[in-house]
Amino acid sequence: MVPAVAFDTLRFSETLVTGGFTQLQAKAIAQAFTDATGQELATKSDIA
Repeated sequence: MVPAVAFDTLRFSETLVTGGFTQLQAKAIAQAFTDATGQELATKSDIA
């Protein structure tokens, strides 16, 4: 499996707010990104 990568959700959401998103939007996007990337994905060698 692919090793986990540290992801700073606070910094990510602060960057979104700086870019024009509301705090609520930024938190939701950060959570969705964490949920989507937090799952372990099988690599080609895992299923071969």
